[in-house]
Amino acid sequence: MIKHLVVAICCGTTAISMVASASNSGTPAENEAADSDWSLIQDLAAIHIQPQHHLDDPIHLNSSDNDLRLFRLNETVNRLLREKGLEFVSKYPADSRRWIWLGETISNEPLYIKDYSDAGIRFAEHSSSNAAETERIIAERDLDAATAWRLKRRELIREALNDPELPYATIAGWAAILIGDEGNFVGRSTQSEADRRDGLAIQCELAIKLAAEVKKGSEAEPRVVDACRAVLDRLQGRGSSADVDRLRAAFTVSDSEPVRQLANNDEVIALARKTSVDIHFTALDGRDVDLAKMRGKVVLIDFSGITWCGACRVQEPLMKDVYDKYHSSGFDIITITWEMKETSKQFVTDYVREHGMAWPHYFDGKEKNPYMMEFGFSGVPVYLLIGKDGLLAVHTAGSEGLTNLEEVVRKQLGLPPLHPGDENKLLGGSRRANEAGVVKPTG
Repeated sequence: MIKHLVVAICCGTTAISMVASASNSGTPAENEAADSDWSLIQDLAAIHIQPQHHLDDPIHLNSSDNDLRLFRLNETVNRLLREKGLEFVSKYPADSRRWIWLGETISNEPLYIKDYSDAGIRFAEHSSSNAAETERIIAERDLDAATAWRLKRRELIREALNDPELPYATIAGWAAILIGDEGNFVGRSTQSEADRRDGLAIQCELAIKLAAEVKKGSEAEPRVVDACRAVLDRLQGRGSSADVDRLRAAFTVSDSEPVRQLANNDEVIALARKTSVDIHFTALDGRDVDLAKMRGKVVLIDFSGITWCGACRVQEPLMKDVYDKYHSSGFDIITITWEMKETSKQFVTDYVREHGMAWPHYFDGKEKNPYMMEFGFSGVPVYLLIGKDGLLAVHTAGSEGLTNLEEVVRKQLGLPPLHPGDENKLLGGSRRANEAGVVKPTG
């Protein structure tokens, strides 16, 4: 039955490869049974029907009977994936494939809908005349079941991180998820202080393990650096000082130079949260830019490579949209361009004008950009969101580092949220970050 479902409705790929070899520590019969059970888990993981939604997020789908059927099927598959995986863990406690399954549950979390009938899952009333616009599904969730599973999954993550045979490729895959969505990694929080600290502590343990095992120049290094940076920033803002110190100590002995740099960069970022950031320059268009004179505004400092950084360009439409909407309300942007050649100045000037990027741009055409060096950044894009008080509010990086920009800017400006829950969204933190992450210039 499951294999037929895979052929009929598979329309995507899973986040983490399910291909793995068994531990083969049991008898031939036990190994054959484990392989058979694992095959079913692989089939379930291959069914990717709809993007996952978080337990505390609104669910949106097009209003058609087919979409509702797919939604129900997606929930059924994800519950089966959880249940069959738990059985696998119980039956084969030494099989390393159990941790690959655990990674799949991070990407495919059940929503725990109580009632699957048409009365239990229905579309909200919709007044828009735009037929292509999606609508919100109304469905009651079993939050007790969701919380129980979240706590069980955290227990398993801790067990995995303490397993000396945990494959590095597995935790490197988890890093890609952790970069942009801590909620997906640790499960939706109950919002209690104890629960938030517990979630941060798990992230700390993963980052320590990543820093210890990442190899300089490896394929996984860029996303590991992004994940370590994300965890350090979260801990700096919301975690315990003991965890911050442990993380910094782990980073200083990593084989990865960018990870080691994070230990020092963190001190600069921490200072920026307590002391106003100083940026003063003459922009490409001749404007005098002094961040000190922008006190009372919310300012996004964008570190970008216009001539060479594709990950930076991904964010430009979003930046322009939010700037156009909220500039009159007190939102501004400063772009620090990291360009290696002085001859790029005309290209950058023309590019900024042609793309309607009305905010000021810094350019010096030098590899040793003073602002990059001041903050210790070794790649772009990097973003610093400065609050009205002139202090650093948020530090993010990577090609999805500005996810939720509008929601966070509205909150910083003191404007009411556009939708319930927007006030809880984190910059760069509501969906999986692109594994391209922060990039460095080549050549």
